[in-house]
Parts: sequence; structure tokens; C-alpha cells
Amino acid sequence: MHLAVVGWHNEGWNGNGYPNGLAGAAIPLPSRVVAACHALDPMTSDHADRPLRVSDASVAEIGDMSVSRYDPDIIAAMLACVDDPHSIFEKSHNQMEGE
Repeated sequence: MHLAVVGWHNEGWNGNGYPNGLAGAAIPLPSRVVAACHALDPMTSDHADRPLRVSDASVAEIGDMSVSRYDPDIIAAMLACVDDPHSIFEKSHNQMEGE
């Protein structure tokens, strides 16, 4: 099961992903959740290839991707887990700064 989740987390909601070109609900739910988290992680932490971005652009990018790359319901639920979607970026940034 774990291999299947990881293997399909690169499938695109619109069918443009890989390895099997699955789309929509054909992508297993755990894989869709992992894909959304995998997209959020680089935006909420500092990485060598992409700096932390605490901005409206970060939240907008996640929302924009929900219509093609990620399950829109998963993205909506993920962003609804906090009162203010920006707070997930700010909290991560503050933790990195040692506050």
C-alpha cells in the first residue's frame, strides 16, 4: 500500500501526471493527500532550490494548482485547517527564525 501511495502521488488531477496518467478520483485518496502535502512543504520551509515564501503568491499558487495538478477538495480542506492560510507560512518561518 505504501508503495502505491508514493508511486501515484505524481499523478495530476487533470490526468497529466505520471506514472499511469490517472485523473481525478481514479487517483487513490492517500496519494492525493500526499501530493498536496508534497506541494505545500517546499512553500512552508526553506530549501536550497526554493526559498521560503510567506506571501499571497504562495497561497494563490496552491489554489491555482488545485484546478489542474491537485484534488481541489484536498487543497480546500488543507487550507481550511487553519483560520488564516497565511499562518501556516508564518508559523514555519517563525520556527526557522527561532521565535
